[in-house]
Amino acid sequence: MKAFTRCIIVLVSLMLLLYTTFPFFWLLLSSIKYPVELYSIPPRFFPQRPTLNGYVAVLRDSEFLRSLLNTMIISLAATSIALAIGVLSAYAITRLRFRGKRTLFLSFFITQFIPPIVVLIPLYLIM
Repeated sequence: MKAFTRCIIVLVSLMLLLYTTFPFFWLLLSSIKYPVELYSIPPRFFPQRPTLNGYVAVLRDSEFLRSLLNTMIISLAATSIALAIGVLSAYAITRLRFRGKRTLFLSFFITQFIPPIVVLIPLYLIM
């Protein structure tokens, strides 16, 4: 019975793995197809003549690399600042004794229970 249960678990796991990774695999294969092959009916799984023209066009003709560099700089700066402020704040909150410490902790803790979808529309309206 244990072998059968293990077999079922492995089979379900493999099906879930295929279900989650197939779109990425299809995306990769579609990126090396010519546009004619993309819209062919019936669709073909593997490209007949693979090409990297799309990648060359993105890297050569667009501002992709500059945009990527800008994104990395902003992300690293924002993460570093948030991490520094968070670490210093957490240290101060845990070490110092002050009135309202428990209330502050509970307010941080309770906000973790708010689903992100609830703040999606207000965030969109702000932007």
